[in-house]
Amino acid sequence: MPHQMYRSWKYTRFVMCLLRCFLSLSYLWIMLHAAAVVPVVNEHSKWFFWVQHLKFWITYASILTFDAQTQCYVVLVMLMVLFRLYQCSRCNFCNTRDNIRDGDKVPYNKRMLLYFGPYLLLFSFCWLASMYSIGLDLARIIMNDEIHSDCMYSKIGMAVFFKMLVLANVLVRCVRCGVILHLFADEPDDELRNVHNLGEHLNLFFLN
Repeated sequence: MPHQMYRSWKYTRFVMCLLRCFLSLSYLWIMLHAAAVVPVVNEHSKWFFWVQHLKFWITYASILTFDAQTQCYVVLVMLMVLFRLYQCSRCNFCNTRDNIRDGDKVPYNKRMLLYFGPYLLLFSFCWLASMYSIGLDLARIIMNDEIHSDCMYSKIGMAVFFKMLVLANVLVRCVRCGVILHLFADEPDDELRNVHNLGEHLNLFFLN
């Protein structure tokens, strides 16, 4: 049944396209919130007669709140990134072999910042603000003789190391995306018959 096999292949490709779009959005969301995570030094005092016991421990919070307004803005800036990648890829959202898009080439110029800028700016703000908060907590531990603890220093060090890994990951992805977009911009100005869908292009940007 060739026709039935063709329909099955078409639906499988559609599902894979949606899955790759979801994974790309998940990656952008995770990186943004990973940049916003900060360790918080908590203090609890307990009195026993005239003796005060202080207990310190570290929890983790996020600069980005999880209210509807903030998360809607986060989703908006992520969709702007994916929409520009879709335009630059010159492909259909989810096409089949008989549905080929003749797309116009998107110039590689400063207009890219209108789509990628909000996400990168939000990521940079969250990362810098979180590192500033980590610096304040570290200064608080150093200044307070009662908080001195190897466990506290190790947790702060792990948080800094995690932040550096997040920054390195995002920088590598930015360089990779920049190179791929530059290659797309160097394509001929002729109409391009692209049989690949958006999910397959996103696989080049994020998932490989």
